Amino acid sequence: KQDSWLHMRKARHVETFVADQDGVVAGIDCEGVGIAAMKLGAGRENKDSHLDLAAGLIVKARLGDAVKKGQTLCDLHLDDPNRLEPARKELAKAFRIAPPGTRVEPRPNIHDRITS
Repeated sequence: KQDSWLHMRKARHVETFVADQDGVVAGIDCEGVGIAAMKLGAGRENKDSHLDLAAGLIVKARLGDAVKKGQTLCDLHLDDPNRLEPARKELAKAFRIAPPGTRVEPRPNIHDRITS
């Protein structure tokens, strides 16, 4: 079986969303990241909205990561440059950077197991 994602169209623009200060990633609001992806064109705001199959984002920073000002937190893939700033505004609300040295407990990847 071929990986179909390898044949997907690439976005015309790849931009970055960067940390605005040195610190530690203390919170990432997943809903806010999803809204940012929608603003890039990767989701529909309503049933008539156009879906851009090349749009989306790749989160590069994880909860608890130490980051430097200017370090990439996300790569943003988009075709329409007018969509960039609205997505960046959502990401600015979604990422919480705490002061350097702040201890952040990472969350488990597996929250629970369902057994019979």
